[in-house]
Amino acid sequence: MVKFLDLNEIQEMTESDNYADNLNRIRELSKQVKALDLLDPSSKVVNILTEIVERGRHIPELEMVERKVMNIDNCEAEA
Repeated sequence: MVKFLDLNEIQEMTESDNYADNLNRIRELSKQVKALDLLDPSSKVVNILTEIVERGRHIPELEMVERKVMNIDNCEAEA
């Protein structure tokens, strides 16, 4: 049986891991999600994506890349 974690449990885990642990866990988690799962995600997929995002938020190197590569504030979606 799969145990789903709540957001507080995920945050506690990600804050205690270093960036290498977080990157390795993100790689493991990403292998569990297929592109088609994103069209109609199950609760399991949503939980996995939540953990990926939370772990990514705790990697300062990714934050620097985001600021240098993309300026999200000025992006507009085209219809």
